[in-house]
Parts: sequence; C-alpha cells; structure tokens
Amino acid sequence: WDLGLHAWLGASLALAIHAGGLMYAFGCLVLPALAARGACRTVRGQLVAAPVIAGVTALAMAMVADRWDLPPGQLTVAMLCGLVVVGRGIGALRR
Repeated sequence: WDLGLHAWLGASLALAIHAGGLMYAFGCLVLPALAARGACRTVRGQLVAAPVIAGVTALAMAMVADRWDLPPGQLTVAMLCGLVVVGRGIGALRR
C-alpha cells in the first residue's frame, strides 16, 4: 500500500515538474502550506486553507498574467511568497 502511494506521488510530482517547471511545482506544493500554517491555529484549518490558497492564487494570477502579458508560473510563486509573509504576520499578531 505504501509503495503504491509513494510511486503515485512520485509520478505525479515528476509530471508536474515536467509540465509546469520546478519552481512552479515546488511553489504550489510548499508555499500554500506555509501560508496556511502561519495564518491558521489548527491543523484542520490548515488542511482547508492550503488548497484554497493554492487554487485561488493560481486562478487569480493566471488571469492577471493573461491581462498584463506576464509569466503565470513566476507570478503565482511570487504571490504565494507574499502570502507566506502575510500568514506569518497574522500568526505573529495573534501571539
């Protein structure tokens, strides 16, 4: 069971890197979770917030990139980095 799951995750990540590039694939995997970790108090909140952050950011930045003729992958990763900083700031303000 574990071997199949790990093989599936590895293949999915390899296809994501091939299709979108290393920076975009890594950014969309790690940065939404970091932003949610800083902003949410519970693990349940993080599990809900991280995919929402990733999806909304990717969609919004794809529209912005199309409108202003910018590279969508780099723009999405830059916005996710900004959201990590905002999430950390929210977490620091709560303490």
